[in-house]
Amino acid sequence: MQERLPVSWSERFTQFFFSSSDELNRAWMERMRAYYQLLSETGLLECCVELVEPREAPLEHIKWVHDDEYVEMLVEADRLPAPITIDYGDTRAYPGFLRDILLLIGGEEKLLDHLVEKGAVAGYQPFGGLHHAARRRAAGFCPVNDIAVLVEYARRRYGWKRYAVVDIDVHHGDGTQSIYWEDPNVLTISFHGYATGFYPGTGRFDELGGGEAKGTKLNVPLPPGTGDRAFLEAFQRLVPEALQLFRPQLIVAQLGVDGHRDDPLGILLLTTTSYYNAARILRETAEKLGAKLVGLGGGGYGARAARAMLAETLGLLKHVPEDVARKTHRYIEEEPTSDPPQRVEQLRSLVEMLLEKLEEAVSGESGEE
Repeated sequence: MQERLPVSWSERFTQFFFSSSDELNRAWMERMRAYYQLLSETGLLECCVELVEPREAPLEHIKWVHDDEYVEMLVEADRLPAPITIDYGDTRAYPGFLRDILLLIGGEEKLLDHLVEKGAVAGYQPFGGLHHAARRRAAGFCPVNDIAVLVEYARRRYGWKRYAVVDIDVHHGDGTQSIYWEDPNVLTISFHGYATGFYPGTGRFDELGGGEAKGTKLNVPLPPGTGDRAFLEAFQRLVPEALQLFRPQLIVAQLGVDGHRDDPLGILLLTTTSYYNAARILRETAEKLGAKLVGLGGGGYGARAARAMLAETLGLLKHVPEDVARKTHRYIEEEPTSDPPQRVEQLRSLVEMLLEKLEEAVSGESGEE
């Protein structure tokens, strides 16, 4: 019997977003509708994808990550008669928005439970990965950090020791990094665009974690115009080895597609080639480790965002019938983008340095034991 990829899906995902920009909200909702349509048109929905209806998580789960005062502010904003911004102007709260947040979080938790119960490796939720939210603040269209909530859910429900967050969104996962800055049991790896004035301005290569966690926060800042060749070479070299060194039991992948070359908010030149291969590498590595992999949709607002998500879905699948694979590839095929040799070499050197830092961190912990 064909093994299906569990995809957490609700029609509600096509009806909301947390941006203060109506234009971005519309683009996001269109992306969600287009993604579901592509699953149907390619035949993946019929042969290879199992839709999992999300449940709402309890409000208490947000308090595992966010301060009580901050959560109280969210509750108050939820009750107001009209939308307001809850940060410096990017992130909007609207009447009833907490229910949507809890649907996202509950969908991810249910997806993880599904993987454990079925003995499956990977699952995907196209809406999620709100990586800019920190303990006491919203930021960048992210009212809460659902990634961290999922990690804390797994700690409490399954008692696993080690967790990894791999983030390929064009914007640095600053909120997630700050939450786990001093936690040696959570490895974060972020590939992101980096340039003067580009949001959020964090994610330098020397941001490695604090205290006992130093060496477990790995950042690969990508210069503007980085293409598939440099990204994939760095990703292929860093991610599988780092995960095998750290040996997490859960990998949460923030698979934002706003690094695509036509995204209006991005500065990179990636194509669906990168998104397919990054998802494939993650799935193969998780399988080797015996870990669970939960992929989250992350950012992405351009015309090809849904096709990039489709590429990731294909990469997360282990087996696809030949006729469906051919049809799917017609939707996602793009000419890969290249890079100057100097850029490739610089990223190669950076990756080697980061692996050394992680190896030191893991070896130091072993020595203490």
